[in-house]
Amino acid sequence: MTPPAAGADDRCFGLGFRPGATVAVVGSTQAGTTLVPGCGALTVDVGAAVLLATTVADADGRIETPLHPPAFLAGRTAYLQAVDTSNCIASEPVVQELL
Repeated sequence: MTPPAAGADDRCFGLGFRPGATVAVVGSTQAGTTLVPGCGALTVDVGAAVLLATTVADADGRIETPLHPPAFLAGRTAYLQAVDTSNCIASEPVVQELL
């Protein structure tokens, strides 16, 4: 996320997706793993993951989506990960402290 600020409008960016892929961005303030529904045994490295956004990768395989973490999360650690839902492929996880 840039900037990773709670209570502010942020943007989440990702690279390396299949062009045109539907991508779900999930997040939580908990470490752990969560099973991805509809993707067999695929898990994300985010505990109690919540769907934050769904977007479509552009022709170059990039995503960009707005996020707005609530202000009460300031100072907490955010765990984020993206999943290409049609191919059941997860990105690398991102861990950031929210300002």
